[in-house]
Amino acid sequence: MENGWASGIDGLPGEFYKAFWAVIEQDVLDVLRDSIRRGELPLSCRRADLTHLKNWRPVSLLCTDYKLLSKALASTLTKVNWTKSEAILVGEWGGGQPTLPGGLAWKRGGFKYLGVNEFLNKNWEGFVEHVKGRLSRWKRLVPKMSYRGRTLVINNLAASSLWHKLACVDPPPNLLANIQAQLVDFFWEGLHWIPQSVLHLPKEEGGQGLVQLSSRAAAFRLQFMQRLLTGPRVLVWSAAALDYYAQLKDWGWTELCF
Repeated sequence: MENGWASGIDGLPGEFYKAFWAVIEQDVLDVLRDSIRRGELPLSCRRADLTHLKNWRPVSLLCTDYKLLSKALASTLTKVNWTKSEAILVGEWGGGQPTLPGGLAWKRGGFKYLGVNEFLNKNWEGFVEHVKGRLSRWKRLVPKMSYRGRTLVINNLAASSLWHKLACVDPPPNLLANIQAQLVDFFWEGLHWIPQSVLHLPKEEGGQGLVQLSSRAAAFRLQFMQRLLTGPRVLVWSAAALDYYAQLKDWGWTELCF
């Protein structure tokens, strides 16, 4: 913020905030964060000095704390990649939809953040077909592949497309079982010579190291719980993590986590 700007009704110019920021920083941040949380600015941020006739103009002189907030928000918005951004309207809005910046349009059916849809049931739509499509590209080469080659295609090119979503959200019932059946059929070309459980064993134990999707999903959940349990105790979800850990202990699963 530049120096020399006139102050608002509180009489505190930008120079005051710069000089005493180390002292007032936390108080200012607490007030502004509370305002954002409640959806309403303090009265001092919304009112000009009405004792002067000039402040009844359409453009009134507001306080510096309001300018700090508006400048911070404007600076944040300039860093947004609008071409890769989506917006969704939450709740009821009277008077129609508000206008969005950067050429954004309101989206229906949820939006994605880091590849995960905000509406959980949308994350797995078409995923069975997605895996089928990946496997079909290699189908004509399967007869010429070794078992090791087939395992590499399944683990690294087909099943790996599930890892990010599995680490973030739970799949719907039977989805992993359906995809697992596709993976095994691809490996055997439809002819199952030995029990599926043998395929999941490491090669040195007589298996092929074929990924087991349900076990991998459970591993992601245990890793997540481990991060919560060993992280800072001030985390919001620490209490829930401790309760869930107690449940895992009852099931005898904790030795997998630690």
